[in-house]
Amino acid sequence: VNVQSSEPLAFACEHGMSEVVRQLIHSNVDVNARRNSDGEWPLSLACKASHVDIIQQLIAANADLELRGPGGF
Repeated sequence: VNVQSSEPLAFACEHGMSEVVRQLIHSNVDVNARRNSDGEWPLSLACKASHVDIIQQLIAANADLELRGPGGF
């Protein structure tokens, strides 16, 4: 997995793949990297999908709570 790309983390956050998110965070992925395809942030994707466990993981990994995606999330 290319941990420099935000796509794997964004996909995992959007689809509730908590273990994948944990592994990516452990691999030092940038939790604040914007997803290239639509400009969404991993945290905003997890919030939109109500994946509370992933939201907690991202916050614990110092996700920026002030970042907003295209929809204002």
